[in-house]
Amino acid sequence: DLVEPAPGTRLKASLERRRSPAGDILLVFNESWSPQSAGLRFKRAGARLTLWDPRSGTRTLLRERVAVGDVVPIELAPAETLILTLASVPEGTLVNVQP
Repeated sequence: DLVEPAPGTRLKASLERRRSPAGDILLVFNESWSPQSAGLRFKRAGARLTLWDPRSGTRTLLRERVAVGDVVPIELAPAETLILTLASVPEGTLVNVQP
């Protein structure tokens, strides 16, 4: 698995994940008619976390790097679908290390 709900929260969005050699693609969709907030806790490290809006085609870089345990908040409009992509990081690469 790539993500789980942030600690102490419940995920109110549906997720579908695909893996490729380049990284992960995560479809996040709100199946309700109410806005939803989601805190996604990453279970593995990656690079270039990008949010895609499939209706507008807009891509927004959310983070250059994601470490295991990082929580990323996502806001979903009623019945909205968003796409997150996370590039693979080679094994043994240190991510988000502070000097």
